[in-house]
Amino acid sequence: RTRLTTDEFLEEGAMHIFYTNAEVASHNEKMLAKLTTPEVVVSAIKTTPPGYTPKIKKHGVIDNTQFMDVLRFKIGARVKLTFNINTVDNLVNGSQGKVVGYERTPTGAVECIIVSFDDAETGHNQRLQYPSLSSKYAKENGTPIFRHELEYQVTSRSGHYHAARAKILQFPMKLAWASTSH
Repeated sequence: RTRLTTDEFLEEGAMHIFYTNAEVASHNEKMLAKLTTPEVVVSAIKTTPPGYTPKIKKHGVIDNTQFMDVLRFKIGARVKLTFNINTVDNLVNGSQGKVVGYERTPTGAVECIIVSFDDAETGHNQRLQYPSLSSKYAKENGTPIFRHELEYQVTSRSGHYHAARAKILQFPMKLAWASTSH
């Protein structure tokens, strides 16, 4: 109980714990709005079986995945990974850090998001694999995170799984000033 507070915002590194995903999303949106850097919006690329429309939950994830339909971030935003990218490199679901930059393709699409993870060793091998990006963000210990493809089974309206599969191509992260607890 000594950790309970009525303060709306604590220090930047403090994790706010809420009961519901809606409360988490609301807090994360408020914190994102406080940043003065430009907002970047990345929509997921979805490939689905004919006639199937993915369900977007109230807190923005697609179906029963942890991939965001629309990822909104700014430089300075707290984020966490929502998918195991490389377990040996500690790029795992739940790893947290701060966005320190992003790179675009020649067509203007976001190619990678550069994250400075709380644990300086997280992403070490990833940084070695992309030396030109890593050197550009060396001062912040920035690790490039790329879009990932997730293939999953679709469900019927009643929640039963089918053999049909859908694919999502999105950055495996979400805002992380707040989280739910179980």
